[in-house]
Amino acid sequence: MNTTEFNRLMQLNFYVHNSLFPFLLNQDIVLTDKLRELIKAIEISEIDKFVRLKSKGFAGRPPADRIQFARAFIAKAVFNLSTTNQLIERLTYDNTLRVICGFSTTHNLPDKSSFSRAFKEFSEYKLPEITHQSFIKNHLSNVLFESVSHDSTAIESREKAIKKSKEIEGNTNNTTVDEPKKKRGRPSKEALEKKKMMQQIQETPISFIDAQRKKSVAENIQNLPKVAAYSCKKNSKGFKTTWLGYKLHISTAPGDIPISCILTSASVHDSQVMVPLMQETTSKIDYCYDLADAGYCSKSLREASLELGHVPLIDHNPRRADKKEFEAFEAIKYKARSGVERVNAHLKDFHGGRNIWVKGAEKVMTHLMFGVLVITVEQTLRFAT
Repeated sequence: MNTTEFNRLMQLNFYVHNSLFPFLLNQDIVLTDKLRELIKAIEISEIDKFVRLKSKGFAGRPPADRIQFARAFIAKAVFNLSTTNQLIERLTYDNTLRVICGFSTTHNLPDKSSFSRAFKEFSEYKLPEITHQSFIKNHLSNVLFESVSHDSTAIESREKAIKKSKEIEGNTNNTTVDEPKKKRGRPSKEALEKKKMMQQIQETPISFIDAQRKKSVAENIQNLPKVAAYSCKKNSKGFKTTWLGYKLHISTAPGDIPISCILTSASVHDSQVMVPLMQETTSKIDYCYDLADAGYCSKSLREASLELGHVPLIDHNPRRADKKEFEAFEAIKYKARSGVERVNAHLKDFHGGRNIWVKGAEKVMTHLMFGVLVITVEQTLRFAT
């Protein structure tokens, strides 16, 4: 690994350890491991640069500084706090946390509605996603990674499932809406010959994944459904589990570093998101192999990976046939796919991915991306050192 690619990252880390931490200790502030992690996440991600400050030129009470709220929501992800009430309670009695976030006293601490308005603003212009993208570009865009692993994880939400509309754009099942009713009885010979002739003339319909390969990453992400829906899958023990909510699709580089994240409805199949994941990840970093489990086994996905300049290592799904095993060297490289599973578990167990109290795809994605941002900073520092 060429460590010269991480000069700026090491400089930020050196500043935090040798300047900021001693300054805070001189102020009689006790820094726990979690508080040190919070300070690193705030300073190294440089989230303050991307916060849009509200104008104070209007009449009335001046708005609170949005930088304070951004730091507070990072603290919420670091301390794995489920609700905004828990965050406000923690800020009320933890003087050190309040100073780090920028709130002066408990009397000036904003109420819950102010936190909700700030979170809504961050969701509208995607503050944690912009910060995460900038961090990847500044510190990892010039690094050549061996592989990237793709996978999804279930995200449960507390909202009602939206019923599917009859007029669905981009129907992946190639079905038509409001088809005319068929006549009862056996069709005539003329009707059968006409149907056979039409089938021969008609071109083979293009699949959903093949259509994605011809579109840009922005178009592909926009065409994916993002409403709460029901879905089910088999867990590691073979039992079927059902949940209501979403799926978070993640691409992870070696070192368990999340590179790209896409949120979709829970009912979307994993294979329909791999093409935009590969497109977005390719635009951010350079890597050689695409790793995925048998749920992504598709000829179209392998061809899409080759078109983007990568080598696909996707586990074979036998589908009532003999399973094709990896070659010896491929099996060794495929072991790196466990990194994306660790990222999923890390997000859910320690950074707020398991308890979602906000509603709507935008707010759910913002809540998750604060946790992903913390993981990215933490794992990149470990990878660089």
